[in-house]
Amino acid sequence: MKQRNIQKWFLRIIFRLTRYPIAVIFIWVQLGFVKTCVFSQKAVTGIQLNQLGFYPNGPKLAVVTGDASLFEFYITSENLRDTFFTGKLSEEKISAYSSTKTRIADFTSFTTEGIYVVVNGTTHSYPFIIKPDAIKKAAVGAIKGYYFQRASMPLEEKYAGKWHRNAGHPDTSVYI
Repeated sequence: MKQRNIQKWFLRIIFRLTRYPIAVIFIWVQLGFVKTCVFSQKAVTGIQLNQLGFYPNGPKLAVVTGDASLFEFYITSENLRDTFFTGKLSEEKISAYSSTKTRIADFTSFTTEGIYVVVNGTTHSYPFIIKPDAIKKAAVGAIKGYYFQRASMPLEEKYAGKWHRNAGHPDTSVYI
């Protein structure tokens, strides 16, 4: 009963200290109210690929590091239950600047649209997508960034929205 009252008191303090959530979590763990820590996702370092995605008819490569005895890779569903493609890894490559040994997984011939992961042994990649506009959001964001960095031209309201403005400094004269 006494511990329950302490927990209620502690919860009241937590709600008052919302400006310092990390400190609150640390204190909560130290006092034993939280028995385990949970992390949202383990970093995957064994397979590197373009996490934005791939075009269906474009090149698709992943770099596999680690165990040199595994020669095959698989393209599977996100839940790892269905296998859609099987391929052979390239010969092992050794960099002159690193001790990491790598193999290339080429799945360019796999063109079915969807969300997949690359699997090699017990390691799998982050999910990636194959579709015609796989990198459209990134491309639009980059182009918008260049547009907003203009200085010698006005940013029109129909394109810049609330960030519209007149032209900055005009490049009409050169000083030497």
